Amino acid sequence: MRILFLFIFNSFISIKLIAQEDSLLTSLLEEQPKEKTLSPSAFKGTRLINGHTVEMLGKKTLEFRVAHRFGDVEGGTETFWGLDKANMNLTFDYSFSNRLTIGVGRNSYQKLYEGTVKYKVLRQTTDNSMPLSVVILGKANALTNTKGSQYEDPINTLSYFGEIIIGRRFNNSFSFQLSPSFIHFNLASETFKSNDIVSITASGSYKFTKSAAVTSEYTQTLNDYYYKDIAAYIPTFSLGFDLETGGHVFQLFFTNAFAMNETQYIPFTSTDWGRNQFRFGFNISRTFGFGKKNKK
Repeated sequence: MRILFLFIFNSFISIKLIAQEDSLLTSLLEEQPKEKTLSPSAFKGTRLINGHTVEMLGKKTLEFRVAHRFGDVEGGTETFWGLDKANMNLTFDYSFSNRLTIGVGRNSYQKLYEGTVKYKVLRQTTDNSMPLSVVILGKANALTNTKGSQYEDPINTLSYFGEIIIGRRFNNSFSFQLSPSFIHFNLASETFKSNDIVSITASGSYKFTKSAAVTSEYTQTLNDYYYKDIAAYIPTFSLGFDLETGGHVFQLFFTNAFAMNETQYIPFTSTDWGRNQFRFGFNISRTFGFGKKNKK
């Protein structure tokens, strides 16, 4: 009887200690900071129409992009509404992580080469503890068709572009971003006699299905520069449509921007929607993953 009593007593104590340990473990787990869940993508690609978005490539991903801008539709049947003319941009971007991407590109207009660095500083979370995504973008550009011009000196061919992209995914359909930017030319243009241009871009996307969205983009320079008392620039405005199919994103749009590099279209666009001086364009991108595939 005495042995039975000791066995029951020890069993009771053991159960109580185990219960206390479970309670302590549960309390400690509740006190651990929960990992933040990142918000789903705000935009379908790393570019919207002309400019970059807050979106980044996945780790160890290569993106190949082909972009075309045709001539103004005002040419009518003579230029087949601008389709007889075209500028082209080819870019390769590679991501070392979900935050850092570098890229190189070539523009047919003025035979311009570009190098890009893009870094994501902040990422929006689903609980809104971080309500915005913030990206820093930098570009260095060099003209190559400068023979016989004032840009023939190699140092004069260089220009630079810096931008902060601040974006937010408001809901499953609507996303919006603002992008203040700064351009510096080693040699100032004769048009506005300034080495530096400041601008801001507003961009938005409205998804009406999982794979399709309407997009828009507007860029306004903040410098007041004139040539012979006439405004030497027109703000760029674009309206488009995004379609995602597997690893491809097709972007179709109309824009009055004649070029695709920021140092070309932001300060030098002179075509006006009001005079039918806008053009059709498209971007096509394809991504390739180089990381190890996760086992199911």
